[in-house]
Amino acid sequence: MLNIKNEELLEPFKHNFDYYFYHKYISYLEDKHSINLIDIINYIKDNNVILKSNDLVLYLFEKRLIDIFI
Repeated sequence: MLNIKNEELLEPFKHNFDYYFYHKYISYLEDKHSINLIDIINYIKDNNVILKSNDLVLYLFEKRLIDIFI
């Protein structure tokens, strides 16, 4: 369960940034705030974030594939 501060940290996922931003920002969230990828995905799902053809979809897809094979 995410606290209020962590939910604020996830606000950028409601916007359409480029792949490089998501790559860096997700790493930052994981390393500095212990927010894992599942929390991010759940936030996206629970908040009806539109993922239509943006770089976040690509990043999440690649990240999950890498996680599966490691």
